[in-house]
Amino acid sequence: MKNVKKIMLIYPPGKMYQRGEDRSQGNIFLSAATTMRACNDLGYAASNLKKDGHDVFLRDYQTEGLTRDELIADFRSYHPHYLFTSTTDATIFDDLQILSQLNQIYPKCKIILKGALFFDLDQQILNSLPLSGIDYLIGGESDFIIARLIKADQCKEKLSSVPGIIYKENKQWHKTEFKWWEENLDSLDFPDREQMNNRLYIRPDTGEPIATISASRGCSYNCIFCLTPRISGTRIRFRSISNIIDEINSCYHRHGIKNFFFKADTFTLDKNWVGQLCAELIKTGLSDKIQWAANSRTNPLDFETLDLMHSAGCWLVAYGFESGSPETLTRIEKQISIADNLRAAQMTTEAGMEIYGFFVIGFPWEDYRHLADTENHIYQLNSDFIEIHIANPYYGTKLYQIAQQENVLEGNVLGGDYFSPTIKGTKYLSLKALKNFRKRLLLHYYLRPEYIMSRIYRNKKNVNKINNYIKYGIKLIKNTL
Repeated sequence: MKNVKKIMLIYPPGKMYQRGEDRSQGNIFLSAATTMRACNDLGYAASNLKKDGHDVFLRDYQTEGLTRDELIADFRSYHPHYLFTSTTDATIFDDLQILSQLNQIYPKCKIILKGALFFDLDQQILNSLPLSGIDYLIGGESDFIIARLIKADQCKEKLSSVPGIIYKENKQWHKTEFKWWEENLDSLDFPDREQMNNRLYIRPDTGEPIATISASRGCSYNCIFCLTPRISGTRIRFRSISNIIDEINSCYHRHGIKNFFFKADTFTLDKNWVGQLCAELIKTGLSDKIQWAANSRTNPLDFETLDLMHSAGCWLVAYGFESGSPETLTRIEKQISIADNLRAAQMTTEAGMEIYGFFVIGFPWEDYRHLADTENHIYQLNSDFIEIHIANPYYGTKLYQIAQQENVLEGNVLGGDYFSPTIKGTKYLSLKALKNFRKRLLLHYYLRPEYIMSRIYRNKKNVNKINNYIKYGIKLIKNTL
């Protein structure tokens, strides 16, 4: 094949972040009970580029715990024509420093940087970034864009037709159309798990490998802090049931993976689609061979759906409960209530599944009363696992606009995450107060004698699980004391 290129796909070394989760760029090291999810964005890129005949090198340096020197050694050895990497709001400056060094080693290598922050990025912020060694920025869904971009790079006049990118021409950055989303999700080949190191991505309680299955994209809700409607669209696009089943079978039979996370912005929103998926898992016998987790809104939701999910192999549902303050739930435009949260938790427990509850504190209007409401709600819900985020005003969200208006932004909007956001605090509470509240609550919640005893009792026959709980408990103590 003509024009075969060597393309290096990487997560750079450094702090461990969910680089493939554009809407949820979690800091894994500081998280209470979250592990790194598979680098599906790199895997999808590898599949599509190999289909076009290119030679591909894929490595997740951050999750392997590798150093910059090891990346440089691989870069020199492989000598790629292109380098593609995924970045986050929190890691962008460190990543650019590494990429600048690689650019100096081999200036002819074209560097492509992908991240949610580049979605129709404001020109002022774009100009503030040290992008001298970068050739292309992808802010759209890179899975559908990267192969088109490589082709267009061979014929420059075609660049303007590639959606979701920012490209350089005559030393000026130019944007293409960003409000474009591929409707046919089945058109993507599965992530190239032959290239991915599947053993790096584990289920936290068992330590077993877990694969991420992208089930649908898009969300019709508009929570003020969430990037999803902006970067994935407000129309929900589903993969076909048969396509998902085929990918699960591939993971199970070719790679021995028995645990799955069904990635979807709104997994349970379409009851019929969930019912069809669960029915097929049961019909094919996969429900007896695998275990899986998914996220869900607390409304709309019903027991019938949850019960069917459990029968089909689901062991855990993650909910964005967000807050115990009715005022905050209204102002973040979540369209859920305290009663919805309590009902969802009760139904999930009755269906036989565990709960991972996510909460957000530190919205600009919040004071200690709002935090107290959230603390009380956390204990009311009694989730099996919890995480508490501090509201981070990502560029492009309504929260970013509110934070600007209320003068709570701290310096550059980039560089922060859910545990160290780019804010001064709220109008009434300092960032230090928010961090201290989070640490205190997490410690007290997880170190309660009744919580510890319930974990031991539930898993008394599984020493491996108990050992993993101890490991995460030690990590929590180290990160919060």
